[in-house]
Amino acid sequence: MSTIVSSFKNSCGRDINLEIVDNSNRTKKTLFLFLHGFKAFRNWGFYPYLCEKVAENDFIAARFDFSLSAVADGERLIYIPELFAQNTVSQELQDVQDFLSALENKQIPIDYHSWDGEIVLCGHSRGAAIAILAANFSPRIKKLVLLSPIATFDRYSDRQKDLWRRNGYVEFKLVHSQQKLRINYSYLEDILLNADKFDLPKAISRVTQPILIVHGKQDLTVSPKEAYELAHNVKNKEQLRFLLLDRAGHGFNSSHPFDQSNQVLEMLVVEVVNFIKEK
Repeated sequence: MSTIVSSFKNSCGRDINLEIVDNSNRTKKTLFLFLHGFKAFRNWGFYPYLCEKVAENDFIAARFDFSLSAVADGERLIYIPELFAQNTVSQELQDVQDFLSALENKQIPIDYHSWDGEIVLCGHSRGAAIAILAANFSPRIKKLVLLSPIATFDRYSDRQKDLWRRNGYVEFKLVHSQQKLRINYSYLEDILLNADKFDLPKAISRVTQPILIVHGKQDLTVSPKEAYELAHNVKNKEQLRFLLLDRAGHGFNSSHPFDQSNQVLEMLVVEVVNFIKEK
């Protein structure tokens, strides 16, 4: 198994850090592209483990940090506040588009001779929502894997929005590091201005690729009701695999830093690998 840590520049000129995992044999294989969630990054929790397991099954697995994920120390969960505050849904979508463009221009360090030209797009939590919106960015995207997906970006009460608008930002404290972070009003403004474009139930109804949705029944961060709503709006139910895992939380019972796998996570790995290997 080989691992390559590299970077590419997005359309704003920012470096995007990425990691490629490949089992290094020369068979033609599909690219599994993983998108991380909110307050996360490419090496958060179970993400590297899932990508390694996928790569072991004859896939190229890639994951990258969104350009404004702003992680400075992944081990201690320390972020660069002024960058974190600037992030938007539109920027994350642009980062995916920039990765796909770099891939087409052979600027991503994969073995292009062993890549079969197809992509499985996978995301966790907010990353799953980005994956839904990005599903039709490229005809190379052949399947969609949504893990603990949100069904709406607009998750705020009118009172919260009013305070956000008046202050110009919303502030919160991270549990582990106690670091205070802000999200600028531009994040909310982006969601409101693009309400139709970012309508996730509507967007998933336009997805033509096979879809796997996996959600934990005990997810206290994103209710399983959101996964049900997305599944309900998938047009071609024959191409949908929808699974609720018993006794599973938002991160599939894994922690950060990741120490070991667990029964729930192993079930997730099996479901993802089986789905992406189906012809």
